[in-house]
Amino acid sequence: MLLRGGNFPTSYVYPKDMRGTRDLLRRRCNIVRRRSATIVHVQIVNHQQNLPAFPKSISYKTNRAGIPERFEGNSVQRMMKLDARLVKGTNSSAGKQYKPTGAKIGNPHLKWGFSEAITLLKRECPEAKAFAERIEQKHSKARANTLLAIKLGRAVYWMWTRKTAFDTTIFLR
Repeated sequence: MLLRGGNFPTSYVYPKDMRGTRDLLRRRCNIVRRRSATIVHVQIVNHQQNLPAFPKSISYKTNRAGIPERFEGNSVQRMMKLDARLVKGTNSSAGKQYKPTGAKIGNPHLKWGFSEAITLLKRECPEAKAFAERIEQKHSKARANTLLAIKLGRAVYWMWTRKTAFDTTIFLR
């Protein structure tokens, strides 16, 4: 009865070759919603702190330069900047190391990116491949890749702060 009255939509079974596209569209829809919610949140925080309106639309990446510096307080600035932390925090007292803190710290997409970069680095740089094999003797291959990704993340952070190019001698220390 509901179906005939038009109150209940009919279902549609996607053909097998179109199901991948359907899943991509569903995922893209969620990502677009999250992006717009973040942009609106930044604009609301800007308005709540009685700051002048943004001169251009912050929907475009080129117009977002200098947004973190507009807000007072390190905590707000840290939240607005890229979350590039890859390693867990430490919990130590009197020289003793205890259980690490922050099991879910950092950006998972950034971790994934550095993990992918490690495979390319091992393929292109023989020194990095030898270094990875040395770590694999002590740990498993997956653990060695994780340790190298953390090391690469630290090297990238070092390059950003000092504005220098990538140096394999520094990376392989």
